[in-house]
Amino acid sequence: MAGYHAPDLAKNVTEVEELKAKKVLVHYGLKAQQLGVKFTMMKGVFYHAGEMICQTVKRYNIKHVITGRRDIAEFKRWMTGSTSKYIMENVEDCNVTIVKTPIVPGVFDQGLIEAEKADLIHLIHQIEEVEGERKLISERIAEGVNETKERIAEGVNETKERMVVGMENTKERIVEGVTETKDKIMEGVNPIKERIVESVTETKEKLAEGAQVVKEETQRVLDEAKLAKERATLEVKVAKDCIVDEAKHVNLEAKIGKDRVKYRLVDIFAFDEEKQKQYLTESQKATIEK
Repeated sequence: MAGYHAPDLAKNVTEVEELKAKKVLVHYGLKAQQLGVKFTMMKGVFYHAGEMICQTVKRYNIKHVITGRRDIAEFKRWMTGSTSKYIMENVEDCNVTIVKTPIVPGVFDQGLIEAEKADLIHLIHQIEEVEGERKLISERIAEGVNETKERIAEGVNETKERMVVGMENTKERIVEGVTETKDKIMEGVNPIKERIVESVTETKEKLAEGAQVVKEETQRVLDEAKLAKERATLEVKVAKDCIVDEAKHVNLEAKIGKDRVKYRLVDIFAFDEEKQKQYLTESQKATIEK
């Protein structure tokens, strides 16, 4: 309609259709709630109602559609089209139930229906008022958020400046502290350095003295070892000579004793051999013959 009418008229028509759709949803939503039926309300805007329903069935995987059929003439139906016929012919993987029987007059009280409509309209107006207040609250919240954002930005900038100043002051203090600490460390290091040098010099001198003492003691031990070696060699030589002399003396005495025994045996056994044989035992005979 926007192409053929003024923009204000199209806007008013859209608002009227929006209000009418809300009335329908609220009316049948209350009835379903009273009957204990689990339901979900949906409202769509499309140029063709049947095609919109078919797309909804495909999108939400709906398995059963129940729709009414308007009691209009064939020519009007041919001109405007039949939504129920379009759904039945074009919906996919879904059962379609078309309700053709009109509502019997007198089943519902017209006054009650009008009262429900009035209540629904009042409820819709309340909803619209709540939505208007919600929009105002949203706008106020947006304004408050923007104001808070600006304040936060100002606080951040101020904090940043303070941080920069504080960092510069801290940097100067750190440099001063490092310089002061360095001076104190050098003051403490110099006496320690002097003490270390003195200790090293003293230790070096003590090591030199100790090395000299060790050298002298080592030489003394070597000299004593040399003397002991020479003494031991001399004692071995003397002992060897004594042993040789003793051995010669023993051999000489043995020879003398042997000669003496020989002469005595000759003297003893100088008598007649026949008598000798009579008095000698067999072992003595063998010894004499040998």
